[in-house]
Amino acid sequence: MEDEGTTTLPRPEAQPSPSSSSSAEDLGSPTVPTGGTPPPVFRQPSPDSRDQRASFVAACGGNEAAGEAMLQEHLRWRASTLPLPASHPELPEWAFFHGTATDGTRILFVQGARIDPDKGNPTHYALSAAAAIDAEAQQVSATEHFTVVVDTRANDGWANPKIWGIVPVVRECIRVLGANYPERVRRIVIYPLPSAATMVWQAFKVVLGSYGSKVVLLGGPASRGSPAPDDLIKYVSYEQLREDVRPRHATLLRGQGGGGEPPPEQRGKST
Repeated sequence: MEDEGTTTLPRPEAQPSPSSSSSAEDLGSPTVPTGGTPPPVFRQPSPDSRDQRASFVAACGGNEAAGEAMLQEHLRWRASTLPLPASHPELPEWAFFHGTATDGTRILFVQGARIDPDKGNPTHYALSAAAAIDAEAQQVSATEHFTVVVDTRANDGWANPKIWGIVPVVRECIRVLGANYPERVRRIVIYPLPSAATMVWQAFKVVLGSYGSKVVLLGGPASRGSPAPDDLIKYVSYEQLREDVRPRHATLLRGQGGGGEPPPEQRGKST
């Protein structure tokens, strides 16, 4: 099977300010603006924004007026926040779109151990995720779902923060994405988690709101050389992973009847 295209988190480019009174900090804020009049380009919804409306209405429990208001708030936020300003820090490639999950949704692959608190704060990471999702949304249906796959394993040369170090990033991502890209996440698969970490995430799911019910936790050892859990095959296949992450997921081949051995071109590489 041929690889799907990859959409990585975009690097910020210098952009003219949408208004003379906006500062770089204003452009980088994930807070949804309130009040004011939307820019003229957003006053009449485009066909795409009309498609978007369904997701916002669903997020508001079917309330049409509330969904429309939420959509307009998103459009104001998007106009003042994206593309990311040049002042946005350059972050590690901690997440990217590539391939499709077993249910046909696009995969947002997250390498949690690459989140470096010294390179950016939770807001920076949340906005970079929003920029990636927004870029992906331009290529697919406004109502298409995606699956978030989170590999927690450490690796040489990465920041490898403790689990509590990435909880603020997760919380901020949920806040920003929930307000601006509602009802787009089908499932969040987090793996591998040793028993102690699993209890932490089970407790944290309580504060995730509607996203908590979408989280799937797959237990197992999480050291650098640990294999991916066998149950991961229920959600993603080996061929749908980007080539550079496949060597750490050889167990998926066993689940697919491939015996668990990497293909010839990957043998001899570190796992």
